Amino acid sequence: MASTMHATGTGSSSGKLQSLPSSRQQQKKASNETVRSREAEIHLKVKEARTSQLLMLSNTKFLHCAELFESVPHSLKHLYLSNCHFVDEFPEVVFKLTLLETLDISRNYMDELPATVFENLRKLVTLDCSFNNLISISPSCCQLKDLTELNLANNKIIYLPQEVGELSKLQVLVLSNNLLREIPGAVFAGPISQSLLHLAVDHNLLLTLPPEIGNLAALEELNIRNNCFKYLPVNAMSLKKLTAFHHSGNDWLICPPNIDGVPGKMQSSYGTAALEKLFTYIHPP
Repeated sequence: MASTMHATGTGSSSGKLQSLPSSRQQQKKASNETVRSREAEIHLKVKEARTSQLLMLSNTKFLHCAELFESVPHSLKHLYLSNCHFVDEFPEVVFKLTLLETLDISRNYMDELPATVFENLRKLVTLDCSFNNLISISPSCCQLKDLTELNLANNKIIYLPQEVGELSKLQVLVLSNNLLREIPGAVFAGPISQSLLHLAVDHNLLLTLPPEIGNLAALEELNIRNNCFKYLPVNAMSLKKLTAFHHSGNDWLICPPNIDGVPGKMQSSYGTAALEKLFTYIHPP
């Protein structure tokens, strides 16, 4: 009886050991099937893009991105590649899609934007580079003559080249959550002064804005929350079209103090109140 029990126990143990490789093989097979399924889905999207001129691949992990993008149609106009976690480096072939109008390359841990973005993609209208690790942007950005929206939020940008001011069609400039200590006055002295509608520089290290801020004749919304502002230059009084002013989180030196009817320190201001509030933060001439 004892020998029978011993033999039975040994057989059971051997069966368990043999089942382990089988289990691993099944997991590997399932993983391979998932990869193949994902690649098939991507190739289907690429095929559809030949007629729609739109390719949305955000939140996709690429294993063979160079090979994939070689098949992307050169007629493509809108490309979304947010949060793709490229294994090696960003595929340079993307920057050969010279007809692109929309490019979203946010959340990809990029340290720099290749100069080819600005040299080749001259038809870009919208460029989203937010949530990367960019320290600066190339002066060659001025070559994007059709650009209307530029999002550089949530990077590590410490310097903004004056060439940004050459973007004569830019309407929206988002620089939130960076490391800017100043903005060159030349940025607001360029052609951008006639087109910019929305400017966001909140959550930086700015002490004030350059006097040239008053050149932004079309500006409707200004967000300067959570900086180090104490006052604004007197030229800011020229922002007559301002209808939204976000100003909380600064150490304002209000001149003159305690004006009745003006919104409190921790609020945003809208409509005519936006200009009223801005005027209270003007540095006396």
